Amino acid sequence: MMDRPVRVVVSPFGRCRETLAPFASQAGIDPVVVEDMGEVFIGDWEGMRFEDIVSQDEDLARRFREQEAMFSMAPQGESGQQLRSRVIPAVEAALAGVRDGTVLILSHGGVINAYLGHVMAIPHDMFFLPDNASINTVQVEGDRLEVRFLNDVRHLTDPAIFAASAGVGEHGWQPERGGKASGSAGQA
Repeated sequence: MMDRPVRVVVSPFGRCRETLAPFASQAGIDPVVVEDMGEVFIGDWEGMRFEDIVSQDEDLARRFREQEAMFSMAPQGESGQQLRSRVIPAVEAALAGVRDGTVLILSHGGVINAYLGHVMAIPHDMFFLPDNASINTVQVEGDRLEVRFLNDVRHLTDPAIFAASAGVGEHGWQPERGGKASGSAGQA
């Protein structure tokens, strides 16, 4: 079982807030909406269907097929560096002051890639495609950051493993000890 989070931060996008709502309600948690946890800004492509964007340009279609980042090609869109400059301080602010416990961050694939790329010293804007509702875990101990899980979907594929068992504490949380972790749900 997961510790009851000491802090919950969520993207302002409706799909993240809606995904979080049942969990937050059951756990009695008031999430903090953080604008800088919103997905990468894609400029003139905002509001367009993905299929329409890709069909307009063979280079975009190639990048999609080869799983390369495309958002930096969006007219008036956010660059990878701009995204990291926004996301890294936002995640660090969410973790600030938490000495022990879990910080839950619900965000998007671009945001997850920006932060985990920073932690893992990977320069690519998008180095993996997080599954929807996947969990990515960073263990934080002092100044040391360690990626523990990447794109974990066991809670979706094997939910019985995570069912509450006898002796579980209030709100269904099993008390545990340890350092704080930042978990970012993938592309909610």
